[in-house]
Amino acid sequence: MDGRRARHRIGRVLRAGILPALLVATACACPGAHPERCAAGEAAGNAPAAAPFDLATFAPGGLSANGPVRRYDTTTLYEKIDGKANVYLAAGFTGLQCRGYRVEGAPGADLEACIYRMTDPSAAFAVFSQQRPPGSAVTSGTADACETDGVTLLARGRDFVEIAGGPDAAARARLARAFVAVSKEAPFARPRAPFPAGGRVGDDVRLHRASAFGFARLSDVWETRYHLPGGEAAAFWSPRAGAAEAGELAAAYVQHLRDAGATALPGDAGWPGATVLDVYGSFEVVAVRGRALAGVHQADTLEAATNLARAFAAQPASPDE
Repeated sequence: MDGRRARHRIGRVLRAGILPALLVATACACPGAHPERCAAGEAAGNAPAAAPFDLATFAPGGLSANGPVRRYDTTTLYEKIDGKANVYLAAGFTGLQCRGYRVEGAPGADLEACIYRMTDPSAAFAVFSQQRPPGSAVTSGTADACETDGVTLLARGRDFVEIAGGPDAAARARLARAFVAVSKEAPFARPRAPFPAGGRVGDDVRLHRASAFGFARLSDVWETRYHLPGGEAAAFWSPRAGAAEAGELAAAYVQHLRDAGATALPGDAGWPGATVLDVYGSFEVVAVRGRALAGVHQADTLEAATNLARAFAAQPASPDE
């Protein structure tokens, strides 16, 4: 069996679109070894739910509404994004509102803003993290945002926002900033994942809410990519209720990989207690850190897997694990 096709079989994550990031929200300083959680985000926390934002009353400067607000629910979402609705529904979608805007001084260069209301802030961030271009930089604390293929994406509290069209990225950024300024949603405070810094691809962190890596039981998994000696690899981390649950889930994930044809290798890749597997030519390391399931995913080589596993195992414990 072709190795690349086999990796798809066990749940390879596909990513689309690579463009430079546009930082459209106010940044806050995130010093130290844990960029996963910005100080401003920690202070705000994941506050109680605010009233839903309504585009019908949104009047950003320099823009005028072009048509009524169009609304979609779980039964009609497919009318707007046929073929992709299941991605949002699985993450926790509750409603969508869209509206067009005319840009003053730029006739014919209309914008469209679409706001996806999700069940909670982690659901909104999960969708954003899956849609953003790999390797792009984002700001945290006020909103996570980036620019990809003529569309500005951002997450704020329970809202995932897409802003498309317009004369240029600056016009989309202006609309994004106006949304952030009036949103009553609190910033999403990410857990402090203890990912190693060396070789990491920026702040390219993704959240898989369900069926991570093709395994139905693997939920709420954080992943980030690395360029390392020996090739590319990803680290993953998933806090659980306790060490016993993390250990049981690690064993179940290993069995899932073996059932799909992976071969367990001798040794622990420098991570005591870890299981190392050859998955049709890519390498997986599955381990437990405190009460978290953790490890290395889809390393190009055993060398890359071992380098990342050793660095990850040596990281100080996070308060969130």
